[in-house]
Amino acid sequence: IIGIPKGAKHPLDAITVTTADRVVMVEIAPGGTSVLETEGGWLLHTNHFLAPERQDGARLTHAASTTHARMASIEGATAGATGPQEAADLIPLLCSPLGDRTVALLPDETRPEAERSATLATILMDPARRTIRLSPGVPQHAHEVSVTYRVQEEA
Repeated sequence: IIGIPKGAKHPLDAITVTTADRVVMVEIAPGGTSVLETEGGWLLHTNHFLAPERQDGARLTHAASTTHARMASIEGATAGATGPQEAADLIPLLCSPLGDRTVALLPDETRPEAERSATLATILMDPARRTIRLSPGVPQHAHEVSVTYRVQEEA
């Protein structure tokens, strides 16, 4: 689970690499890369480096950053839970209370447009079924509108 707020000035560079049997995230920094593996069926990430070797010299998060609160939210949601059996099992974990502004974000209309962080899309990848499902906005509304893409096997 990765979210980069709209208008972020210095987003963390992380790439999720997945197959039907394995998921890893690669944290990318000027000093090198780190590969993070699943623990107990979950691979969680927000907008700060997690790998111990990326901590030295890492830019401190901005005081207004919610990255640690968002990580705590998804860690709490997955604590003691078995790993997901399919991509749709992830949707409830992404549906944080919208007023908490932790994982799922609606734009704060009281802020100037350039400062309105928001969840722009919900994306579910299911490598076993070779599908990617895209829905605009917060995961709470993912069931309302979505487009599913299927990767064709080569003949």
